[in-house]
Amino acid sequence: ILFCGANRSGKSTHGAAEIGMAVTREYPKWFPKERRFTKPVKCVISATEFPIVTRVIEPKLMSLIPKNYIKNIKRGGMGYMSRIELIDGSTIDILTSEMKNEAYESADWDIAWLDEPQSQRKYSAIRRGLVDREGQCLITFTPLTEPWMKEDLVDKADGKRIDVFTVDIRDNMFD
Repeated sequence: ILFCGANRSGKSTHGAAEIGMAVTREYPKWFPKERRFTKPVKCVISATEFPIVTRVIEPKLMSLIPKNYIKNIKRGGMGYMSRIELIDGSTIDILTSEMKNEAYESADWDIAWLDEPQSQRKYSAIRRGLVDREGQCLITFTPLTEPWMKEDLVDKADGKRIDVFTVDIRDNMFD
């Protein structure tokens, strides 16, 4: 799923909500049954840089995942959130574009949330990590960089394998 739009249009909130629903398995009635998880999940989030994790990703996740559902939060040497372990065995790994490409390899995930444009190499590594579990990939981004994403993803949207939602900042003014 590609959620493409301007700043302040709700992209990151959508990504955090998808992860929150996946780990708690609490879904609204309208959420498609075929996209619901029914057991503990392995999640990955890829952000552009660790300060974005602290400023945007962490507060959104913490507002959507109940505190009593969190078993442990691991932080890297600089204090940035790098992994959330949940009481049911679900995990959320947090990566950033600042990390080496190898950090994105040799893992398997059920769901990936890529916040903002990603390098093609890191995207491909995450997609490989989703293969074994037939995982879902959500990309929330403002299309300002990484032109490959338009040609390889947006232009190939078919509503089945790839869905694209384009939003405007003014869309956030409605219920």
